[in-house]
Amino acid sequence: PDHVPRDNFDYRWYTMAQPLGTVLHACQKLGSVINLNIAVVGQGQNGLIISQMLANMGARRIIALDLLEERLVYSKKNKATHTIRVTAPMDTEAVRSEIERITEGEMCHVAVDMVGHQNRTIQLCSELTKRG
Repeated sequence: PDHVPRDNFDYRWYTMAQPLGTVLHACQKLGSVINLNIAVVGQGQNGLIISQMLANMGARRIIALDLLEERLVYSKKNKATHTIRVTAPMDTEAVRSEIERITEGEMCHVAVDMVGHQNRTIQLCSELTKRG
């Protein structure tokens, strides 16, 4: 049958199918991101995927934030234009100041929470976005 993988199929591809579908759906819901500043909070698997997807969709700046420096190295490889290592506990004002510097006062048009389980990251996203 056609639905059965070939004998030499690498099953690791399946591990990317669900996360990629989630990111594609999120990007579709966002609409056009051309020339926007976007912060992506969390650079795990899904954060890295969405950072690259948003860059491919035409965002002006992709600002990747994470606690772990090694993830931010991969962020740059996945088309993030800027990276910010967030320290714990989160110093929201320091992060906000850095975003303001990077965006030349514009702040972010969109902030995406890819951590997904902490109220503090959702609050941080709201602090990084443009007012009005």
